[in-house]
Amino acid sequence: MQVWSVLTRISFGLLALAAPALAQPPSDLPQPATPAEVHAPAALPAKLGPELLLRSGDRQVQLQFRGLVQADTRTFLGDAAGKLTDQEVIRRARPIFAAKLGNLITAQLVVDFGQGTTTLMDAWANVRVADGLQVQVGKFHSPFGLERLRSGAALGFAERAYPSVLVPNRDVGIKIHGEVLGKRLGYALAALDGAANSSSADGDSGDGKDVVGRLYTTPFLHSDAAWLSGLLVGAAVSWGDQAGTATAPGLTAWKTTGQNTFFSVRQASTGKDSAGQTTSLPGVMAKGVRQRATVHTYWHAGPAALLAEWVRSSEQVQKGSDTGTLRADAWQMAVAYVVGGTAAWEGVQPAHPLTLGQPGWGALELAARWSHLRVDTADLNRWVDFGTSAPVADGWSAGLHWHWSQHVRLFADLERTTFVGGHRDAAGKIGNRATELAILTRAQVGW
Repeated sequence: MQVWSVLTRISFGLLALAAPALAQPPSDLPQPATPAEVHAPAALPAKLGPELLLRSGDRQVQLQFRGLVQADTRTFLGDAAGKLTDQEVIRRARPIFAAKLGNLITAQLVVDFGQGTTTLMDAWANVRVADGLQVQVGKFHSPFGLERLRSGAALGFAERAYPSVLVPNRDVGIKIHGEVLGKRLGYALAALDGAANSSSADGDSGDGKDVVGRLYTTPFLHSDAAWLSGLLVGAAVSWGDQAGTATAPGLTAWKTTGQNTFFSVRQASTGKDSAGQTTSLPGVMAKGVRQRATVHTYWHAGPAALLAEWVRSSEQVQKGSDTGTLRADAWQMAVAYVVGGTAAWEGVQPAHPLTLGQPGWGALELAARWSHLRVDTADLNRWVDFGTSAPVADGWSAGLHWHWSQHVRLFADLERTTFVGGHRDAAGKIGNRATELAILTRAQVGW
């Protein structure tokens, strides 16, 4: 793809221009990132609290070690049929290594051992020419969905809402980004391998790439009105031309907030042809243009916070010689109020952390969310089986979270999702999937 080539050449050009900055002594490590800085990893990445830090004598090299462990339970209520499995899982177990070289380069390496797998989450380097011009290369968050861009350690609920189902997670590529006008305006433009919705990419099996662009503003960042300074408004688009294969179709199954699959396309299988003979039936795969668009906002002031997001996804698909387009929309609205602390993008900040022998008890966070996803049902039966896939999911969430400190957090969320479609009875009649009602708990330790 031409964009990939152009961004690569620009990146190396900027490296050459900025090389003299390596000789300058580095500044001290910065404070955690604000919402406006979510795409600006010029400094060492945001941390949950005091870090383990190694620094060379000349201060040219700084190494930081952090970590995150989340132990979850999922309990499903009213599951008379026994189709949903109660679970205790290690949701995330991540050692995090960050480095800073001079005043020019930062890097991060993150591996996740959660849920019985080993996954490379982040492996990137960022070159800062100026606040308004930076280049990031490697594997990192695609600059698209707002809630996807928020750290897993700072989420407002144990699991992300339904708009994140239509959003790419991490991808491999090149990103040019920056902030101008006193960090009131930020941008990102990336050329990426092209992760499918609700998934990450570690490589690519085809020549097709995705181009992602995001623009966001914090117009009142330096305002004297404290209740406005925490407002962020942004929008992003992505475009790519992707072609799946029988072994890598480029389409993923979508999961509920309880992490159960509720929507997937038809898979390759065997069946009977018109003559009654056994034959191979092709599965659905990505074939052609994939486009996404989103608008989002985040606001926090003192103890209150709000996050709203809308996403639309459209991708061309193929099943045998049959072609068409799979379209879906999703949105969410989430609010939170903190007692005994302040709300922030990087997580709740308790005013008085819980400490033995001290009067502090931490902070309590009350949270609520409404989330909705709908797939365009026009000709949808060509791509999915309505007896197993639900094209509509409507979710309500309520959460009570006890933040002992920035390091230790306890979550208890009630998640309720209703569906349209997704169930076939013994007589073959299509109906609605049973309502999913779950209690999700989490014990989180981070440093």
